[in-house]
Amino acid sequence: MNALIIADWLLAHNNAVMKYNSADELSNLKIQKLLYYAQGCSLASLGKVLFEDDILAWKHSPVVESVYQKYHQYGRSGISEIPDYPVLNPEIELLLINT
Repeated sequence: MNALIIADWLLAHNNAVMKYNSADELSNLKIQKLLYYAQGCSLASLGKVLFEDDILAWKHSPVVESVYQKYHQYGRSGISEIPDYPVLNPEIELLLINT
């Protein structure tokens, strides 16, 4: 699985939460941090990587470059491009919800 699929799931899930609860749009920076935490949680709890993309150590945060490139035009603003929910393994969805 690649990080773009996980990023799309996080954006779609956040959009669904925003409809019923108070929540902010996710920015590129927030997505990057969530990907970093989710990868660590997957390694710790499942013993395997969640996605195959490398996480790079950039000056201000960890970055998955493919996700950064897709959403960098939003800058620090929330990402308004909301994808459909990608279909994930229920074990992975539970991990992401609890991250």
